[in-house]
Amino acid sequence: MTRLSGTVAGSSMPSSWSTTSTTTASPSRKTSFPITPDRDWLESITPEWERFLGPRSAGLTGRMLEVYYWHRVPITIQVERIVAYPDDAAASEPQILGKPLVEPAPAQKPPGGGTGPRVDVTKVAAEVQRLPHTLLGWCGSDDMPEVVPTAVVEGGDSAVNLSVPAGSVPAGGRRAGLTSHQFQPRMIGQEQRVHTGWLESDGSDRVEFAPHTKAGYRLPTSRLAFIMGSASIAFRMKKAREAGLAPAR
Repeated sequence: MTRLSGTVAGSSMPSSWSTTSTTTASPSRKTSFPITPDRDWLESITPEWERFLGPRSAGLTGRMLEVYYWHRVPITIQVERIVAYPDDAAASEPQILGKPLVEPAPAQKPPGGGTGPRVDVTKVAAEVQRLPHTLLGWCGSDDMPEVVPTAVVEGGDSAVNLSVPAGSVPAGGRRAGLTSHQFQPRMIGQEQRVHTGWLESDGSDRVEFAPHTKAGYRLPTSRLAFIMGSASIAFRMKKAREAGLAPAR
């Protein structure tokens, strides 16, 4: 696993790592992007696009997917640190590239509304357990994101019990995020579940996460559903332009 804190250019399409290790990226706050689509840049990444998503469609389908294909912007991230683990579980000693690691973040003050769960713990545990990839993240002492792989042990009454690499999560309580996802080849079938909440750790390989919010979506493994869902972006883009949230053509 590799955690990046550094310069990377990318788009909203997923990336893939051809490696047996695990790699996590912790981007810095030095991030930039244009407000209008860059057709030349999108053309330049065609080999990568076709590798992961397949050739862009032409004809009627291509016109339906005009916004999905071409109304994108590159995001440039100034990476400051990479933490690379030789194993997927991030249990071994990592290699640090760039800025050295800092001291673990101190515990945070509990939120005014309390630390207990605000959404159904059992449902959150079941959703996370069903998906193959889950990451737990929080803010480090240098204000950089810290991320580790995790898995559900069980869903309790007050929190989701998670397994993490021993010693990876600082002791104490803090705000955190829990993200689970699954992407089928070429994005034909995908699901994401995102939660924010309160994390409690004693510094061991077990932590408790009390979910406060949830969001997500699920798309079936159907090319027709993928095309129709992607084509619908054009209608949302039109409303965004009318509201002044997106630049005019």
